[in-house]
Amino acid sequence: MTLRKRIPLSVFMVTLLVVASVSPSISFAEGHEEKYVALIIYTKEVGNNTIDALRKITSKGIRVSLVVNRINESVNLKDIPEGTEALVGAYGSPFLPLLYDLGLNEIAREHIIWARYEAHKISDSEIFYSPDLAYNDLLLKDLSKIGLKAAIVPDSKYIPSGHAYKITNVAPELILLPINRTLSSLLYSDNMNRLMEDITDTLLVYLKNADFMVLSLNLDKLMKIRGEAYLNVLGIIAEALVNISKLRGIDVVTVGDIVSKVPVKDLTLGEFQVYDLRNVSIVNIYSESVIPKRSSSFPEISEDCLTSYD
Repeated sequence: MTLRKRIPLSVFMVTLLVVASVSPSISFAEGHEEKYVALIIYTKEVGNNTIDALRKITSKGIRVSLVVNRINESVNLKDIPEGTEALVGAYGSPFLPLLYDLGLNEIAREHIIWARYEAHKISDSEIFYSPDLAYNDLLLKDLSKIGLKAAIVPDSKYIPSGHAYKITNVAPELILLPINRTLSSLLYSDNMNRLMEDITDTLLVYLKNADFMVLSLNLDKLMKIRGEAYLNVLGIIAEALVNISKLRGIDVVTVGDIVSKVPVKDLTLGEFQVYDLRNVSIVNIYSESVIPKRSSSFPEISEDCLTSYD
């Protein structure tokens, strides 16, 4: 059975690059509110390659927010660059919304709590980043109960990127920071000769009407696509962020800094129909049309997919 459907991003990518190419420079008005940019590195397991990646970026003076699912036993925590901010992942990297859909709340919660324990070996951040950037209302409510303060979520038409939100009818105390998926995809696919210029141009375009922008980099994916050149790509990204930070009115910070600095908008979403798999036998094959549904105040959403009820 298919629980999600793909949403093509190619049209958005082409539009983004065209806009960036015709608008290479943006000047912010005098007295304009400060804009913020942050870089997140995500990997299934913090290992020695992760340390190399962090060093490559922090050597340029850029602080990084690192998603921690678990830390390999071979890693010496003293090798993690000072100032690295840990974000809480999910130990074991399950697709968390599916566990909640199946009624396995306790198992999902244990994954999050274990990941927070691992993350606190690096820093005391209480910001969450779900594997596959996958969310539903039950996960968000649980994050608030666990005591986490904020969550990184993929943007959608309901929660566009660039601003911080609290969903008042879901988890009113939890701050959501939506990130732009199209912008992050540049890091994997763009020509290396144009990467620095394109990062700079697209960030400036987005910051025109945004409080912040976050680049989310999947290190495992980058290494798979770029091969041995992945460290060169990281160096280019760091240089682009250094250049951005020199512009008046733009600061390159950590995700935690963004949470503490940007205004938060209260938002109430409508009603959505999402899957309810608590009484569905996993040994049977179901037609999507007969899978039970329930009402939700938040759409089931992931990095490049939305629920079929979107």
